[in-house]
Amino acid sequence: MNIRQLEVFWAIMRTGSVTGAAQMLGISQPAVSRILRHTEDQLRMKLFIRRSGRIHPTEEANHLFVIAETIFDNISKVRQAALDFRDSLSGRMQIAATPNLAATFLPLPVAHFMKDRPRVELSVKVLTTTQVTTRVSLHQADVGILYGPVKDPSIVAEDLCAMDLICLMKADNPLAMKSEIHAADLEDERIISFHRTTPPGGAVRSLFRTVLPDKTIDVECDHSIVALSLVHAGMGTAIVPPLLHLSHVLPDVVVRPFRPAVSITPLVIYRKMPSISRLTAALIKELHEFADRQAFAGLS
Repeated sequence: MNIRQLEVFWAIMRTGSVTGAAQMLGISQPAVSRILRHTEDQLRMKLFIRRSGRIHPTEEANHLFVIAETIFDNISKVRQAALDFRDSLSGRMQIAATPNLAATFLPLPVAHFMKDRPRVELSVKVLTTTQVTTRVSLHQADVGILYGPVKDPSIVAEDLCAMDLICLMKADNPLAMKSEIHAADLEDERIISFHRTTPPGGAVRSLFRTVLPDKTIDVECDHSIVALSLVHAGMGTAIVPPLLHLSHVLPDVVVRPFRPAVSITPLVIYRKMPSISRLTAALIKELHEFADRQAFAGLS
């Protein structure tokens, strides 16, 4: 019994008649009768008995129908899965991101991406820059979000949007009266910023070597949210990447532009291959669109 014969048998069982099966399958009634007759001849077994102008399944047909139902239910699931994959509505996504970007950049675009995809499973791993790159290169993550540069030749790296570092300070700090903060304004401030090995931390130190050669970073951290909390606690003034949707989470901490502008650019990375999944491509598109909106609106 081939798949077409099984489909005709299943349709007859579902509809209770040859006519109903023909309508269900979109073929003629004689074609259904011919396929059924050929099937019974091959099996050397009757599947239906005609009585009072109607066909009735044999006991063997009833048992066979249970198996056929399972098969066609699975075919239906495969068909739906294929449509979901085509439309990027189903699957599993694994994202690797550095801590700061996982907390500040990633939540809004991922939430928007998942909103209309209830059958997509998502995993977000918060890792170091090296670990993010390694996960992507080893196929252990579909995409990575990090600050560059990325030198692995097996990886494609795409710029998202340039971000100017911002200055965080207590609202009662006299500097809060200024509309923007210049590096020279911070000569007497205790400075909180990222670790020297990170792109933001390295950029701040490079600027200070030019503008305030004797100035040091007093407190190092690798997370804008941690810096925000330290400022809130009165630890000092922070120079960090933008907080985006978390900018106003603590009302006693204010955000000011930092001058001269120090720009950093987060990247989305994925493994170089002939093609990536439609779901991965849709997520990357969502990240770029979010980045474009932030660049247009201005980052803070």
